[in-house]
Amino acid sequence: MVHGNPEDEFTDELIKKLATAASEARLNAYAPYSKFQVGAALLCDNEEIVKGFFGSILVLSATLLFRATPFT
Repeated sequence: MVHGNPEDEFTDELIKKLATAASEARLNAYAPYSKFQVGAALLCDNEEIVKGFFGSILVLSATLLFRATPFT
């Protein structure tokens, strides 16, 4: 992938691949409270696409609030 002008790098085909990967990752999201499932796709320098999703686990107590963002 050539670094420089980002518009030269993101073809319609690549954008579709990234959108598809993010949509697939969204299916693994865990959002029991908001019901808003979020997926993400990252494009690496070696052109590998890494999928990730947002997982929300809230534990409310006097001392603990935990949120996790796992990547697959």
